[in-house]
Amino acid sequence: MSIVTQRFFKISLAVALICQARAGMGQEEWTPERVLRWPITDETFDLSQFIQNLQSVPEAARSEWLHEALEAGFMPGFLRQLKEVRSRHAGHELSFWVMPDYVAIGDNESYLHAPISGRDALSLAASWNMYLPTRKMVDLIYQQAGVRLPSVWLDIDQIHDPIRLWIDHEERLDPDLQRYAVRSGWLQAGHKKDLVMTPRLIHRQDRAAIYGWQGTDGRLLQNLATSIRNDYSDYSMGLRLVAPFCLVDGHWMLLADVLRSPELAPLLSDEGAWDVDELLRLDPLPVPPPRRLPPNLLVQHYP
Repeated sequence: MSIVTQRFFKISLAVALICQARAGMGQEEWTPERVLRWPITDETFDLSQFIQNLQSVPEAARSEWLHEALEAGFMPGFLRQLKEVRSRHAGHELSFWVMPDYVAIGDNESYLHAPISGRDALSLAASWNMYLPTRKMVDLIYQQAGVRLPSVWLDIDQIHDPIRLWIDHEERLDPDLQRYAVRSGWLQAGHKKDLVMTPRLIHRQDRAAIYGWQGTDGRLLQNLATSIRNDYSDYSMGLRLVAPFCLVDGHWMLLADVLRSPELAPLLSDEGAWDVDELLRLDPLPVPPPRRLPPNLLVQHYP
């Protein structure tokens, strides 16, 4: 190889590497996961000790303890690996990304689904730059779930201690099936009533909305209801959060823009078009790129 050829080869290689780096930088400038502010911690978490401590504090302070633990990052890592759910309507195709299971406290080896109030659900969503699902999204998640856990109903008149109710419910869920779902990376559904967002709450923000709890047979146990206070929580309620970007016909869009569009809103909502920002306003979000980027980058860690 001549010196001229060698130099030409080196220059071409350098230009190619620069172009590749710039392309990578461009992709790093915007990806849907960049806006998710997951709290991460290196500290160890003793779930048994936490539950024991929780029992010793006044009932009114327990939700605050749970909320602070989740904000500190004491959450199973698999929940940060979001799963794609698809929707079709009137010739349009949409994909959105959700947590594979309900928000839980602990780690991958030992965790309990956290009973969360509507008020804390909105607080966590805003803190992590995510949305709650709509009623239609809950149905789509259930239909496309790889694992459907049974719904377990407990008589709150028989067990008066909220923590005992919570623990009993968790113990009655199938742990083997849950572990199988986690190992397989599958979406789980059916075992909780979802805290959801709905236009009904825009003028009743002292309330929370719940829906779902289908179980394995698909029979709906909880219709959409906004009758509970936003500070109420119990063992049956769960929070599954949604990324704020979705793909519509191969192009990234803000989920809020989809919900505002009379044409596109039916992909995510069976309550018509509405302005989700009136209920939950996230931090300013970047403008998404015009094309699809790899969806396996749906997590951004914040120390």
